[in-house]
Amino acid sequence: MKLTCPLLLNAKPQDKPDKIRDRDSMYLRVSVSGSKVWNPDTRR
Repeated sequence: MKLTCPLLLNAKPQDKPDKIRDRDSMYLRVSVSGSKVWNPDTRR
């Protein structure tokens, strides 16, 4: 999935934490409170 700026800015909090992944081992974690944090996917 290609992550675009509007996609990331419009990411809304859900009932449980959500991960929006890209194809290059990174993901954006959106918490229940709405905070957004970039994390590497180290399971690869």
